[in-house]
Amino acid sequence: MNLYEVDYTKPTGKYAAAIKEYNEFWSQGQIDFSKASDPIEKFDDETRKFIYNFNSKFPNNVVWHYHRDKTSVDLEVNALRKVINSAKNEHDIQDYIKKNRKWFIPASIFKEYNFGHKETYLFPEMKLGSSMQADYVLCGRNSDGYSLILVEFESPASTFVLTDGYKLSASANSGLGQINQWKEWMESNNTTFFNEHKLTEKGINVPITRIHYCLVISRRNQVETNDRDRKNRIISESTNLNIINYDRVCDYVSNLDEGYSTYR
Repeated sequence: MNLYEVDYTKPTGKYAAAIKEYNEFWSQGQIDFSKASDPIEKFDDETRKFIYNFNSKFPNNVVWHYHRDKTSVDLEVNALRKVINSAKNEHDIQDYIKKNRKWFIPASIFKEYNFGHKETYLFPEMKLGSSMQADYVLCGRNSDGYSLILVEFESPASTFVLTDGYKLSASANSGLGQINQWKEWMESNNTTFFNEHKLTEKGINVPITRIHYCLVISRRNQVETNDRDRKNRIISESTNLNIINYDRVCDYVSNLDEGYSTYR
């Protein structure tokens, strides 16, 4: 699924001309900046975005790191909280994200990790084989190379454990069960996965040790001590698993004026 209404693989008019000028400038080799300046400086934000997307590995799935002012970020967080507060299940949140192209919401999960500041891609509904798909696959790069995060959204209205304080809720069981299936499949089919989604041909090869899994479930005010203890135990006993609540996602969105990565 493409993130944008515009097809960034097919520039026309001023965008095609700007891309040509920009790429020709940077193909010169060594540049004397006392005599020449980067043409990117003279372009408007939309033209810069077209150049950035077009030159990326996946132009229609790259996350544009444009500056967000704090006022617009606060408005987005307030709107997201309203959706979460009224959501009966995860589908209500997914509908809000996809219908309004609020891709920065799942992309904000990069803030949970130390990669994504060099390149950032987001793939909604990416398939794993013929019978499974992740809600979102986030692909980010740091100095060590690329890493993936496979994200599963479950209900914000659900607790993590039941009132007995031990048994997992139906949503938690469903989400963790789904992630365990992904992990088992990926361990045997990771080469197939990277080939089918044309990641390999783009130079993106990720070892199993850098494939992460994230379950988003519940709310902060629903997390009791038993929930927290059980969640932390599951995380500690698992490999590359993280479990966060929807309020944590709101926290990350609220800091998007600082970018998607925790790296500074």
